[in-house]
Amino acid sequence: MKKLFLTVIFLLYVVSAFAATSFKCVIKPTGGDYSSLASWEAAIDSNLTTARVLSHSGITGTIADGATVTGATSLAVGTALHVTATQIMIVMTSGTFQSGEQIYALLNVNFVTSTSSPDSVIATAEIDGDWSGGADTTAVDMSGWITDATRYIHVYTTGAARHKGVYSTSYYVLFPSTDSIPFRVSNNIDTSKFIIDGLQINGVNKTGAGGEGTGGCIFFTAYQANTTIKNNIIKSKSYTGIDVTQCRGTCLIYNNIIYDTDKTAYSDGIAHEGSSAVYIYNNTIYGFYRGLHRNAAGLTIKNDVILNSGETSINGTIPSGSNNATYDGKGDDSPLTAGLVNKTSYSNYFVSVTAGSEDFHLKSGSDFIDVGTDLSATFTDDIDGATRSGTWDIGADEFVPTTARRIGLAL
Repeated sequence: MKKLFLTVIFLLYVVSAFAATSFKCVIKPTGGDYSSLASWEAAIDSNLTTARVLSHSGITGTIADGATVTGATSLAVGTALHVTATQIMIVMTSGTFQSGEQIYALLNVNFVTSTSSPDSVIATAEIDGDWSGGADTTAVDMSGWITDATRYIHVYTTGAARHKGVYSTSYYVLFPSTDSIPFRVSNNIDTSKFIIDGLQINGVNKTGAGGEGTGGCIFFTAYQANTTIKNNIIKSKSYTGIDVTQCRGTCLIYNNIIYDTDKTAYSDGIAHEGSSAVYIYNNTIYGFYRGLHRNAAGLTIKNDVILNSGETSINGTIPSGSNNATYDGKGDDSPLTAGLVNKTSYSNYFVSVTAGSEDFHLKSGSDFIDVGTDLSATFTDDIDGATRSGTWDIGADEFVPTTARRIGLAL
């Protein structure tokens, strides 16, 4: 009986030791914690396996990012990376902060009173607000972070900032004003989990082609594990959309619309270089020199639509996949199965492929309706949040009649 009791206590300790709490910063043009994704990254960049988050009852005075803070009771010391209206994130120097104590930069002047014990951190960037007044124009370079499977990075849009499945400057767009890679995860970052969800990224100002491990609008150069890239719209001009150079573990890429206004060599819609266990599901890739470039093992593609490429829809042999559509004959190349090939009547498939007003929602009667395979063990919705049901459609969109979409059914 004692052994059983000790085992239960040990298991409870293990579970609680690896719990983590989201430390959520809001990125808005005005009124948020930060006004750009890059400024959030610069402030919160840290070792998440040792950083701590506590809830508090409100701020008295001010605690600047990077200020040294002390616990009035515990005498713990750390660096406050940021204080939101309800939370404080601290990189520990010594001791352990306590619930119910004053955590101060200046005693009784600049402080918060904690209402929870310290917990591990999920670094969360919630992009919200009205972005119709202009894009986020500073490139993001994630570097120096350390994470693990439970203490990780989550970047997403919500509310007014999220696109509606069509590229639009009315919603959040990461559009660097300089010749820069828009969203880069650099090779000096050690991440074990990373989620990018619902962004619009414009790489039109980036010169060159990228791909083959040299760059993309979303570019992973480090040895990341368990990366998820979903529900994004990526617009480019001759520059690669997504380049997953060194993802390890599981890299899941789904429900993205990735399109190119040029087809310069050797740009890729998605480039798969040196990665393992990469799953590319239900993406719409339109344009680019090569729709999908593969130069490593471990790739599975299902329910993808890859059209209008300059050279080929798929470059390299895909080890596993099914139910993909290509403009040439590649969609059914062995060992791929159940593919749709030679699909070139682009205007019959999508609402619009007119340059400058592209809308890659499926139109009624599209060849891509009800021809997919069920991937509900991995995800169940489309880029708009509509539930995928019955026989799945392929590409990022699950067809919903226009009237239903307008009044918000299934969204």
